[in-house]
Amino acid sequence: MREKRSRRLWIWGLFVVLTSYQSVIFAAPAGGNEPFLKYRLKEVWRGYLPLFTARCGITALQIRLLPYGTVVLSHNDTIPLTTASVTKLFTSSAALHYLGANYRFFTDIRGIMPHKGILSSSLLLYSYGNPFWTYEDMKTCLSQMVDRYGIKTLEGRIFVNMSSFSPGVEHLCIDNRCSMPYNPVISPLSLNFNTLKVTALPGKIGGPAKIVLDPPSDFLTVQNRVLTTGSSKNVGLYAGFKEDGKVLVVKGRVSARLKRGLSVEVNIEAPSTFIERAVLKELGGLGVKTLGKKIPAGDLVLIRCYGPTLADAIKEMNTESNNFVAEIVERLLGLRTYGPPGTRLKGLRAIEEYLYGIGVPRGDLHLTSGSGLSRDNRATVRAFEILLTTMYFDRNSRIFFNSLAKNGDDGTLKRYWKGDDFVVAAKTGTLRGVVGLSGYVLWDRQNDPFVITVLCNDCSETWKVKRLIESFVRDVVQVFRENLKTSHSHRAIRPMIGGNTRLERNRIPTT
Repeated sequence: MREKRSRRLWIWGLFVVLTSYQSVIFAAPAGGNEPFLKYRLKEVWRGYLPLFTARCGITALQIRLLPYGTVVLSHNDTIPLTTASVTKLFTSSAALHYLGANYRFFTDIRGIMPHKGILSSSLLLYSYGNPFWTYEDMKTCLSQMVDRYGIKTLEGRIFVNMSSFSPGVEHLCIDNRCSMPYNPVISPLSLNFNTLKVTALPGKIGGPAKIVLDPPSDFLTVQNRVLTTGSSKNVGLYAGFKEDGKVLVVKGRVSARLKRGLSVEVNIEAPSTFIERAVLKELGGLGVKTLGKKIPAGDLVLIRCYGPTLADAIKEMNTESNNFVAEIVERLLGLRTYGPPGTRLKGLRAIEEYLYGIGVPRGDLHLTSGSGLSRDNRATVRAFEILLTTMYFDRNSRIFFNSLAKNGDDGTLKRYWKGDDFVVAAKTGTLRGVVGLSGYVLWDRQNDPFVITVLCNDCSETWKVKRLIESFVRDVVQVFRENLKTSHSHRAIRPMIGGNTRLERNRIPTT
């Protein structure tokens, strides 16, 4: 009798627990007022649609309510449009899936074991793709190698092996502005993102300026055509290579009042030769005599120079919209997923297969660039919304969230929504005539965020379109706050954000 009573009490207790659990997990978010929310959002969009239509040929939009991904507003959400740099959301999430956040980039220096301070081979530099190798990293790595083995003489030469990618060196170019740094030179091994910072420091008025290169190079011949002037008007700086890639032409005017001078970045057209000469120069500075014999390099890894992790890479990709890093990661994905060499097509295939695997319809994608540096890159806003909803529950969700630019705080959103009491964590995209935004909006401390994607194509005055999106998001947040109140039976899941972040504590009120 006592056992039956105990069993009934146990069953009743289990029923109470399960009922309570169901009320927490399956309760409608924010009070369950979704139908009226949809109605109010449609009203707001009707007011904005003519404004977008006046500026852009076509606009697509979708807003989803988390955690369940309920679509509360959509417009042209199944039409693939040019995505610009918003594409980096696809690349970064696929990289987290295939490589993991803790993957570390590295560069190997190979040879044979030195004997009594003599390295009787050439040195070979090799990498599967290391976008973050800087001149200072190279100096540190070479110094450690020389100290470890006590190297005094290098009998061979310096070789840079670019075979892990195909082609080994590729210069991307869009809109015929190939010299601009956002059109990067891609190679598995690079120094300073394959860019050269050229600074013109003022000299005597009427005389030539002083040209400083970072990183320094004795490989390049500099033609200095920069004049120092006493006026601050009509100043500017241009730098570019001649066809052979060995002669750098610098011209312009710099004011004597500018103590720090003027700076401009230019792509390094011949990264292999540039790196070889930089390594030779640094070895000489470390007291290593190089004989330059035509002898092969060995296969022994003398030192492996580790760089940042993939988490650092996607932060650079999504916050600063770094095209160079995105293109390196894209080719690395192809190499690690389908075998060497890493190519653009292999990388795109890996990204697309990942997106199809999380439920993106096959007709929603046509990718030609992992960085978005292509006008043929097309995707629907629905594809981005599916990705953002999936990443909200992904094991790397917090790393992904932290990689996004935040309004008024950093990256490409630093100048937008300044002073507003909500957080926009998103990726932006801009090309001539193209504007895009995709990400999360944290509108209330006790509720899950909503996700929003806006793509605008064939636009005039893109800066005005950006401000229009800014105003629209602000009004959407107001609609959410007026129509969704926190339910006492609902507990926000918020796996991506966790507890109250610094941005939330400083900005977001509780409804």
